[in-house]
Amino acid sequence: MKLHFRACDAGSVDACITIGEDYEKGKGGLRADLASAVSYYDRACDGGSKESCDDLGDRFMSGEGAPAADKRRAVLYYQRGCRQGQSSSCLSLGDAYQKGDGVATDAQKATGLYQRACMLYAHSPACKKVK
Repeated sequence: MKLHFRACDAGSVDACITIGEDYEKGKGGLRADLASAVSYYDRACDGGSKESCDDLGDRFMSGEGAPAADKRRAVLYYQRGCRQGQSSSCLSLGDAYQKGDGVATDAQKATGLYQRACMLYAHSPACKKVK
């Protein structure tokens, strides 16, 4: 486990994700600690894991798998994931703007985000929202 911590400190996204999973599940000699898990997933997001950004957005939007629901924080993670090219983050960010979840309602921004999500992944559910 010490190697994972060193690798994460050295910038290994995979190591940060593994530590996050171990904290979340109480594995690898670590006690279950959701806040620590989220912290390591955040480091993976910072390191360029668009999937980690998207996952954290989902966690904070719903409150499941996060210390508490925080829609504004979710939006920040979706923005990071979308900037990195994660179609599902763009879709979720579009939904946030459509519904006013964590941001002011903005149908024009929502449409633009749906278009980006569809451009990134042609089979995205976002494609149905822009036709």
